[in-house]
Amino acid sequence: MATREKSPYNVPNLDRALSIFDMLRDNPAGMNMTELSRALGISMNSVYRITMTLIDRGYLDREEKTKMFRISKKLLSLGSASISEANLSEIAIDVMRDLRNLTKETVLLGTLLASECKGVAIEQVPGLHPFKFLMDVGTEQILYVGAPGKCLLAFLPEAERERILGKLTLTRFTKNTITSKDRLREELSEVRRIGYAVDRGEWMEEMRCVGAPILDQYSYPVATIWVTGPSTRIPMSSFPKLGMQVKDHAWRISDKISSVKVMK
Repeated sequence: MATREKSPYNVPNLDRALSIFDMLRDNPAGMNMTELSRALGISMNSVYRITMTLIDRGYLDREEKTKMFRISKKLLSLGSASISEANLSEIAIDVMRDLRNLTKETVLLGTLLASECKGVAIEQVPGLHPFKFLMDVGTEQILYVGAPGKCLLAFLPEAERERILGKLTLTRFTKNTITSKDRLREELSEVRRIGYAVDRGEWMEEMRCVGAPILDQYSYPVATIWVTGPSTRIPMSSFPKLGMQVKDHAWRISDKISSVKVMK
């Protein structure tokens, strides 16, 4: 490995972690612990502690059978942080209005507060019915009880998703609330399969939501869009049709975000 002059403020473990990222970037097929140790001249113990920390934070993935480390989508997607909440709202608002006009129900946009294991609503377009559900921008979202939170959780890299799940306490709000983490994992797997999530009255029995993830060019969930309304207007039988409509509009926003990133 080429030597370079180091700053007097060098932090050894941070420097080693960045060297691991550099090495894995140049070896996209992955490397195991022994290969990283030899290539970088770092002790196996240091490689183990650093890689386990990065896996726990979701920045590295490790294949269970081969034990090969690879850079995760979470790290690749950090550039998406340059899309602020204000920019995200600006990018999404026209598509949100289209979805509101199609469904006549309130449409909301939210994103993940990963450090706090919560979601947050950042924009909304009120529904067209005299009676409608509205939510203050900035309202925090419980990740396991509604469509928006389940969308964000489902499409996170596995290590990051499991880290958040480990911190959640599944409090019951209604008879429909999911209170088992194994059951929640099954639900998230289904969300990944079909591409949208639903709320069967898990927080408020009279409220229904259907949402889909907004993904960046690395398939990382930077946000979610969802439709919300009363159970009398959004029965569970409407979920498949509404799910496809929300998913189609989420894809449109995802495409716009990717275009913005490419232009930058």
